[in-house]
Amino acid sequence: MHPIILRYEILGNERLIAGYGVMVSIGMVAGLAMALAIARRRGLDPINVLLVSLIAVTAGLIGSYVLFVATMVREAIDDPSMLLRGGLVFYGGPLAAVPVAWIACRRLDVPPLRMADVAAPSLSLGHALGRMGCFLGGCCFGARWNGPWAVAFTHPLAPAASPSLPRHPVQLYEAGVLIAISLVTLLIWPRIRNHGLVALGYVLCYSIWRFFAETLRADTIRGFVIPGWLSTSQAISLVVIAASLVGLVVIGRRSPCIESSDGIRRP
Repeated sequence: MHPIILRYEILGNERLIAGYGVMVSIGMVAGLAMALAIARRRGLDPINVLLVSLIAVTAGLIGSYVLFVATMVREAIDDPSMLLRGGLVFYGGPLAAVPVAWIACRRLDVPPLRMADVAAPSLSLGHALGRMGCFLGGCCFGARWNGPWAVAFTHPLAPAASPSLPRHPVQLYEAGVLIAISLVTLLIWPRIRNHGLVALGYVLCYSIWRFFAETLRADTIRGFVIPGWLSTSQAISLVVIAASLVGLVVIGRRSPCIESSDGIRRP
């Protein structure tokens, strides 16, 4: 694939632009643009939504890196320099971003549950583009497989190229699922009775998918709670699935919101 999409020199020093970083950046911009477009249609202040989003993205990046470090403690002890090369674990992002975004919403007078619904399709789209970056970089790779659409990574910088074997393109599977979730959450929004249900639906669907997707992956860098049986992401998925189901029941039992003539649904 293309872990490095551009090489250039500045003052005699070679610089690299990685495919993964480019796609993650595009995903952030696309997600923020979608969030602002949805916010305008739903009657939220776009500036405050943008501020909450930027705060949440920053917290999410920090959380993703912290969880990456937590899953790589043993490897980091043997080679501390690996921590400087970077790495992100998706679940660390929401775990950090949600409480920080909740506080930001309270400070900026943005209804937290409505903000969560705005974030759901936007985050799913951005995450999908990030997974395409994983495919370009050859990370988060799939298990060995000789099926009709198997891929083999050959670039020496791609983790999946050591060894280079036909594998499940699990990164593209996930990108497709995330795009589908983004579209579905947008389509079902007009039919949802209460704020927060769109966000919880996204979280539940992604967690179920992620638990299954882990069985198709072969990279050990994601870490395990029970070696060979339960990965870190699978363990988190189980907790999130349970919490999402409880949240759906609790919010679903509330009195339905009423949509006014200005398109804003109010309890």
